Parts: sequence; C-alpha cells; structure tokens
Amino acid sequence: FDAAQPATPAFVQRAQAFVAGLRADGGTEMAAPLHAALTTPAAEGYLKQVVFITDGSVGNEAALFELIHQHLGDARLFTVGI
Repeated sequence: FDAAQPATPAFVQRAQAFVAGLRADGGTEMAAPLHAALTTPAAEGYLKQVVFITDGSVGNEAALFELIHQHLGDARLFTVGI
C-alpha cells in the first residue's frame, strides 16, 4: 500500500497475498521504506512507532543513521535483526 491502512479482514488478506507472492532475490533495500515510515505523519493524537525488522545485513549504516537523525523527530524507532 502507498499509505497505512486499517487492519480490516480485507486489507489483511490483500497484504498476506502480497507477502505470499514475494521471492527473496538479493540485497535488502532499507533506505526507501525507512524514509517512508519516518516521514509519514502520525495520526492526530497518536505517537508514531516504527518497528523495523530485517533479515539482511546493513551495508549503508552511516547513511541510514543520518536518515534517522534527520527524520525521527518525536517518533519511536525499534529495530530487530533476524
């Protein structure tokens, strides 16, 4: 999706179908999705929390830290490496 969607059964089903069709094929592009998550405003009255999960090694750590530094603001960022 281009933006956050409610977790209705229809949206969950579409998301699960999308994920089921993915095939791992190389490196993990982290900058673009992290930028999208950090620059999308939180809903009024809510604190933005981003959970970033990856199974890949981070190759451009310095650039990602700079992106986080520029766009984190009041958001909370949780990183998980699997």
